[in-house]
Amino acid sequence: MKKVLLLFIFLSLFIFSCRDSDTSQLKRETLFNIRYGNMDDQIDISFNRHTFSINPAHVRMVDGIIYVLNSNLRKVMKFTSFGDLIALIGRRDENSTPVLFEENDPLEVVNRRAVFFPFNNIGTIRVDRRQHIYVSDLLPRERHEFDEVNNIVLSHIIYKFDNNANFINSLGQDGVGGKPFPFIKSIETNNNNDIIVVTITEAKKIVFWFSAEGNLKYRVELDEDSIPFPVGDLNFFYSIETIKPSSIGYLLYIKTQYYERKIDPITGMQSDFDFYKSFINVLDLQAGTYINMIEIPEVYTSPLGQSNFMQKPMRVLYDFMDIVNNRYLFLSSKINDRTLQILILDTDGRAVGQSRINIDFENYHHIDIDVSNEGIITALLAGDSEANIVWWRANSILRRGR
Repeated sequence: MKKVLLLFIFLSLFIFSCRDSDTSQLKRETLFNIRYGNMDDQIDISFNRHTFSINPAHVRMVDGIIYVLNSNLRKVMKFTSFGDLIALIGRRDENSTPVLFEENDPLEVVNRRAVFFPFNNIGTIRVDRRQHIYVSDLLPRERHEFDEVNNIVLSHIIYKFDNNANFINSLGQDGVGGKPFPFIKSIETNNNNDIIVVTITEAKKIVFWFSAEGNLKYRVELDEDSIPFPVGDLNFFYSIETIKPSSIGYLLYIKTQYYERKIDPITGMQSDFDFYKSFINVLDLQAGTYINMIEIPEVYTSPLGQSNFMQKPMRVLYDFMDIVNNRYLFLSSKINDRTLQILILDTDGRAVGQSRINIDFENYHHIDIDVSNEGIITALLAGDSEANIVWWRANSILRRGR
C-alpha cells in the first residue's frame, strides 16, 4: 500500500512539474511610452468611424529603430529606441500643427523630418533592411476597380518611402503604379529587400512577390485545390492562418490548421467538426511544389487559477509569428491571461527551445507584436493612458538551444 501511495505522489508531482512549468521567462525591457492625443509624438487607439481599422496601431523594429503606424491618425512615426521621434509621415488635417518639428524640404539634411502625405485609410506597415517603409492604404471609393474574372473588388495600394521618409512610388499588383490589390493582410520583406504582399479574397489567399525594384516575380493563389492535406482518407477542411516568406530564396511558410468533418451516419450530413492538427506547409515557388509539412506540436496546459492535478488539461494552439534568420520558426500561444508561451522550431520541425513572456492581457486595450530577424520580440501595449513600447530578447533562447 505504501509503495502504491508513493508511486501515486510521484506521478502527481511529475505531471504538475512537466505540464505547465520548467519554462524560463524572458525579461521584459520597457523602451519608452507613447501618450494618447493628436500631437506629433502621440497616438489614438480609440474607435474611429472614419477608418474602420481592426488594428489601430502596429509596431515594427528594424536595427533598433521603432516604427509605429497609427491608423486613426493616419500616420507613421519613426522613433529611436530611447523614444525620440525622428520622422513623421501623415495627413496634415489629422494631426495637430507640428511642434517638435516643421515640415521639411526633401533635400534638406535634418535630424527630424515631417512629411505630410494624403493617406486615406492605412492598414499595415513593413520596413526592409534599407529602412525603406511600405504602408498599405485603402483607396477612395472612386479609385476602386472590379476584377470580373475573380469577382473581387480591387481597393488597396502600397506606398513606398525611403529611409528619410520621402515618398518613392506606389505599388500595385502589376508592379510600380499597377492596378490595386484585393484586401491586404500583410506586407513582408526579405534579405534581398523583395516585397511580398499577402492579400485575402472571399475564396482564397493571393500572394504577390516583387523584386526590390517592384517587378512582379511570382503570383500564387492558395485555395482548397492547392493546399496539401496531411492524410488522404479523412474528410478535412482547412484554415490558412499566417503566411511568411523565407529571408533567402523563394519559399513561403504557410501556417494551416486542419479540421476533420464529422458526418452523421444516419442523415449523411455534416454534424460537427474536430480540430485535427496544425502544420506549416513550405511552398517552393521556383519549383511550384510543396517541399515540407512541419507539424506543430500539441501542447496542453491547465486553466488559470486551477490545480494541475486531476484537472482536465486544455489544448494550446500556436500562432505562427515569423521565421527568423531563415532557420527558426517562432510560434506563440496565450496560455492564460498573463502569459504568452514562445516555442521555437527549426525548419525541420525540431524543437529548439521555449520560453514565456509576461503580458497582463486584461490591462491592455490593444496589443501588437513584431519579431525582428535577430529574434527580438517587440510589442506595443496600449493601456488606459498611454502605450508602452517593450521588447524581449528572445534570441537568448536560440543560444540556449545550441
